[in-house]
Amino acid sequence: MSTCPGNCARCTLDTCVRKASTGRGATRGRHRGRGPSAPVPRDHDLVYLYDGTLEGFFSAVFATYVHHEHPCNIVARRHLQLGLLQGLREIVTRQDHAVRVHDGLVDKLGLHEYERIKVGFLSDAEDKGGIVYRYIAYAMHAGSWAARDHTHPDVADFDRIWQQVYGERHRMLQFARFSKTANGVYCAKIAPNANVVPLMMGHFAARFNTQPFLVYDEVHHIAGVSQEGRWWLVPTERFEIGPLAAGEAQVHDLWKRFYDAICNEERRNPRLRMGFMPKRLWGNLVEMDPLARLDTRNEFGLARPATAPPDGEGASRPAGTLPDEGELPQPPGTLPARGGLLGPAETPLDESIDKRGPAQHPLELPADAAAVPTPPACPVPPALPPPT
Repeated sequence: MSTCPGNCARCTLDTCVRKASTGRGATRGRHRGRGPSAPVPRDHDLVYLYDGTLEGFFSAVFATYVHHEHPCNIVARRHLQLGLLQGLREIVTRQDHAVRVHDGLVDKLGLHEYERIKVGFLSDAEDKGGIVYRYIAYAMHAGSWAARDHTHPDVADFDRIWQQVYGERHRMLQFARFSKTANGVYCAKIAPNANVVPLMMGHFAARFNTQPFLVYDEVHHIAGVSQEGRWWLVPTERFEIGPLAAGEAQVHDLWKRFYDAICNEERRNPRLRMGFMPKRLWGNLVEMDPLARLDTRNEFGLARPATAPPDGEGASRPAGTLPDEGELPQPPGTLPARGGLLGPAETPLDESIDKRGPAQHPLELPADAAAVPTPPACPVPPALPPPT
């Protein structure tokens, strides 16, 4: 089997990118599938402008090959912010150009890599257009092997935004809270950092294929609507969840009570909770909505009793009033204001403790400290006989 004319010992004549006419002195042969180590060049004085759609972005990618240019960024019109002395080329969306780019990506890289490019396009990063374009340019030159070249700067940038989008999708699948409306449609509102509604709808449509539901992205103003297992996207500027169905308020209250019941007060860690459940998502979570409770609580976090206790003592307070002094937690080492577990308020703390028996628990001490019985003395064991 003959060797490569480029003096490449790793590949043969029919698998080398370089042809035989290239000559030995031109370059060392490159193995098929291995691209250049240098990043794709970019012209920092040129920016491409498109309409923000995937078809418009593919039209801009097609234009880079037509004009032999390498723009530093490809931005949507609503995010345009030119730098000093930067030129602008506006790209007209053409369906035939977008189809040619689509077919080229699928033929050269495969369907899996094409889907990854679509996911990266859903990012909210300001420079996502330039990042995705440079990854496409490198992958079209290097082939499907480019996805595994994680040390390449263009591939590393693309992997970063791709992981961010999929991480946001995973987070939204966890924190989407559906509420049943009066017309039988389950609605949820989310506020993600990426346009992840197209990535979420397949998951929910496969599981809720017998009931209609709607997921509204209040950041990107797009709604995913599903009915009978089929779903589609509807752009809308504003959406408000209508009146809830009968019994839905009780469901919200049960979910909030469950959230409170599994909380371990001794292990409460607000910083860790905000790490797993970012605070920017709390506005659409039922368990973090104080109005979701059916019973009202005061500003001290104490639940008011639903009915008065026997003999008319301790009747429930009107809403918005402060609790009595006896209901407030006392600091350790102090006596209640009016009587309490350790005797009258005028009794010093050290005298009350001295009158307790050794086996008496402080919470079981009777009101009359003098009535505490003295424990019996321990009997003296008999003397042992001297050893013989």
